[in-house]
Amino acid sequence: MGNARSLMILVDLTKYFFRFILSDRRKKYGKTIDGEEIFSSNYQDLAVIKLFDRKHGGTYVEIGAQDAVKRSNSYALEINYGWRGLSFEIDREYVRFFNWFRHNTCIEGDATKHDYAEIFNQHALPKIIDYLQIDIDPPEASLAVLKQIPFDQFSFSFITFEHDAYQFGQQTALAQRQILELNGYVPLALDVSQDNKPFEDWWVSQAIFAKLADKTDLPLKNQDCQTIAIELARL
Repeated sequence: MGNARSLMILVDLTKYFFRFILSDRRKKYGKTIDGEEIFSSNYQDLAVIKLFDRKHGGTYVEIGAQDAVKRSNSYALEINYGWRGLSFEIDREYVRFFNWFRHNTCIEGDATKHDYAEIFNQHALPKIIDYLQIDIDPPEASLAVLKQIPFDQFSFSFITFEHDAYQFGQQTALAQRQILELNGYVPLALDVSQDNKPFEDWWVSQAIFAKLADKTDLPLKNQDCQTIAIELARL
């Protein structure tokens, strides 16, 4: 048993060495958009940076982390703006590599079974968290996670929820809208799209909504994710 575990760790270390040490993942997967270095595949990190006016020292919760760098919604926030946060991921290898490479913590496990209030308190997260990402597969699992978020104890200034309506229909999207509206959140952009495929909704707290200068066109609907992220600097 001990030899098998040692072999497993050696294999992981070898994979990590080639994937993270020999390869410059920041250079490989980062790109500059509107003056910002980003890593998200759908511009969520750019949206956060723009919405919070390049805020330093913010906080995030990232449910569905996958890779520590590639397509990460939190990496730019951590390395460029000093954000603190928690990530959650079910895949053991992703979690191991994340915790070796990143300063912030990734927690392994089924995201539908965590006690989020207890975990947030254990890690001393503030009662107002800047950014919440929910993005696990399938969308029904993301909805199950949303139902477990302790909105009675913690609030979030910006939320992105992936519903993949282009692939699975609007049922999950409509259900999460009802939950978030009942909890007082305001839709910033519905059916955020890429390549004309609506995949996500973006929400803000009432406090953030009250600060937006231009509310007349909100919520944005069926617009491209990059366009929305850049436009957030105008709001």
